[in-house]
Amino acid sequence: MQKLEITTERGDKVNINSGELGGVLEFNNEYLKSYKNDIDVITKSIIDKVNEKHSTGYGLNNSTGNNFFAGTNAKNIQLNKNLKDDYTLIATSSAQNTIGDGSIAQEIANIRSTIDAETGRSIDDNYQILVTNVSVDGNKENFISQNQDKIITQLRAQKASYSGVSLDEEMTNLLKYERAYQAAAKVAQAVDEIMKTILQLV
Repeated sequence: MQKLEITTERGDKVNINSGELGGVLEFNNEYLKSYKNDIDVITKSIIDKVNEKHSTGYGLNNSTGNNFFAGTNAKNIQLNKNLKDDYTLIATSSAQNTIGDGSIAQEIANIRSTIDAETGRSIDDNYQILVTNVSVDGNKENFISQNQDKIITQLRAQKASYSGVSLDEEMTNLLKYERAYQAAAKVAQAVDEIMKTILQLV
């Protein structure tokens, strides 16, 4: 886990690894980077597969070999500028001069559910895995947070019970115990003396 070190006005070095700020750092380092990487992997897969399929098709002006997307990840993915400027470049058919042929468009639509030969999963599968991981991680952190809240509540209750003790009352009880002990000691001493006297008489 990455730690943040700050310097106080007195020049003391303080490592932030707990509290609200520590929680933010932990989320960023332990979860957010992993989620971002997973999203980028899914996005790049979409870009590559759509471009591969789109570049084999033909647009209304019979052009071919055009990418549909530009970019490499979730941060910079965008529609190819040439297609934005000229919609006739958008390839929907598999052959020239075939107006109404939407076979390439259908193949592009099917990409999301197509199983990848290397991973054995589709884009939909990878997305569902990401959603599940986010949900599981969220539930885990929520469970930990609830347990910590319970511990804090118990500690506060214990602290309150200790701080709520009356010193005067405890001192009074202590004196009572001391007097009771002294009385018991005197009784024991008296019994001892009586036993000695009896033994002497015998």
